[in-house]
Amino acid sequence: MIKRYYWIVLISIILFHTANNIMILKLDTTLPTCHPGDYYTNSRSLYFTLLNNPIMFIPELLKIDPVYPPLLYVSPFYFYCFGGYGYDTAILAISILYLSLLVIFLYLIGAHLFNREVGLLSVILCSFFPGIFGYSRMFLMALPSVALSMINVYVMIRSDCFRIKKYSLLFGLFLGLGMLMVKYYAVLLLGLSLGYLFDHMNIITHEKKRICFNLLLTFGIAIVIALPWYAVSMRYIFAQCQEAKHVVFFGRKAVFDFFSYSKHLIDYQIGIFFFSIFIISFGYLLVKRKLSRMMILWIMWPYV
Repeated sequence: MIKRYYWIVLISIILFHTANNIMILKLDTTLPTCHPGDYYTNSRSLYFTLLNNPIMFIPELLKIDPVYPPLLYVSPFYFYCFGGYGYDTAILAISILYLSLLVIFLYLIGAHLFNREVGLLSVILCSFFPGIFGYSRMFLMALPSVALSMINVYVMIRSDCFRIKKYSLLFGLFLGLGMLMVKYYAVLLLGLSLGYLFDHMNIITHEKKRICFNLLLTFGIAIVIALPWYAVSMRYIFAQCQEAKHVVFFGRKAVFDFFSYSKHLIDYQIGIFFFSIFIISFGYLLVKRKLSRMMILWIMWPYV
C-alpha cells in the first residue's frame, strides 16, 4: 500500500507539470527561434524523411547536424504519430518522456541510497527547480540530458561497482544514448563515476578481472551506439573547439565566467529558495560525515 502511494504521488507530479506545460504553451504564441527552432526544424525534417524515404533516414540522421548529436531530434517521433508534428507537440513529447524518466529514476536513486521518503522529497524539490521547471517547456537538450544522467547514476549504483553484468550493460547503453544527446555527456558522468569507484576501492581490489571485463563491455556498447555519428562529425566538432578554445580557456572571460556562473546558477537554474535548502542539507551531511566521494563529485564536478 505504501509503495502504491508513492507511485501515485510521482504520477501526480508528472501530470501536474504536463498540464501546466499544456496551459502555458497554449498561451505562448512566440515563434521558435535560435537553437530550439533549429532543433525542431531538424526533427521535422528527419520525421518526414522516415515517412517518405526510410532508406535515407540513417544517412540523413548522421549528417543533418554535424555539431549537435541527433537523439533530441528523434525523441518526439513517438508523439508525432498521433499528436501531429507542430512545435508545441514536439515540446510536449520531450517534456512528457524525459520528465517522466527524471522523476522515476531520481526517486529510485533516493530510495536506493537512503529511503523512499528521501526519493520522493528529491523529486518534489527537483521538479520545481527553475532550470527543470522552465526547460521542460523548451525544445532543448537540457532536460533530456539530466534525465538520462539519472538513469545512468541509478544503473551504476545497482551494478554493485560494475560487478552485476546486466546493470553494467545498461550503463553502457544509456552512456551511448547520452553521448547522442550532448557531446559532453561522458565528461559530466566522469566525476561522479570516479567518486563511486573510489568509494568502492576495496571491492575493486578483490574483483579486478570481473569488474574490468564488465567495464570493457560497458564502454564497448557505448562506443558502438555513439561512434557512427561521431565518426561523421568529429572533424566539425574539433573545428568548433579550435575556434572557441582561445575564448574559453585563455581569455579573461574564462575567469569571469567561473565566478559569475554561481550567480547564474542560483538566479536561473536553482533559485535562492532551493539553494538555501541545498546549503543547509550539504552542511548537515558534511558535519554528520554522510557525504560519499560520489556525492561530493556529483555536486562539484559539473560546476568545475
